[in-house]
Amino acid sequence: MNPRLADKIVLVTGIGAGDSGRIGRGAAVACAFEAADVWATGSAQDALTPLQGLPGVAIRVADITDPHRLTALLDDIGEVDILINVTEGNAPNSAAPELDKDALDLAWATTVQASVPVIEAFLPVLLKRGGAIINIAPPAPDDPDTGPNLAHETAAAALSGFGASLAARHDGVRCNTVRPGRLGVGSVESIAQACLYLASGALITGQTLTLGPGAPA
Repeated sequence: MNPRLADKIVLVTGIGAGDSGRIGRGAAVACAFEAADVWATGSAQDALTPLQGLPGVAIRVADITDPHRLTALLDDIGEVDILINVTEGNAPNSAAPELDKDALDLAWATTVQASVPVIEAFLPVLLKRGGAIINIAPPAPDDPDTGPNLAHETAAAALSGFGASLAARHDGVRCNTVRPGRLGVGSVESIAQACLYLASGALITGQTLTLGPGAPA
């Protein structure tokens, strides 16, 4: 069987500590297995070290919220076919019916606002190459007894809307969103497979894939 991402250049951003690290590393490994040339980035070396030396994967420590680091990253990589943007979330629990404004502000900043600079920077390259953007929302908080986390759900829904709007506005690039539920056994692998599906699906754009327990209905 032919590799799905042969000759493609993939950039995975936002590989951090905790869930975002597990998700981002899983996506990077899956893309490399499908013969892509993968650039894996995050703001801390520790989160990237497990990827060091893997065939097809290059790592770069880069804070993508820093415009200067982002420009340097763009100069280093040059061409990109697929951008996989892993978001952190970091929303403290804000269960219905209460809504903590500080929690909402934090969820918005780390989920949606943090995604804008890297997408803005790489969009011209992606448009030129007919590329794809895959935004990965933070997984659902691991506390089913408290009810929906309003800050998390609001920010994740906004990220989905942002992706759909990008897809509608730009014909030359596909943009989709993955919304994981609570992480469990096999969840990281499922998210990675969803990324491969969206990266290689030439007719899929403006969609949101919801995965696993705790994902929105």
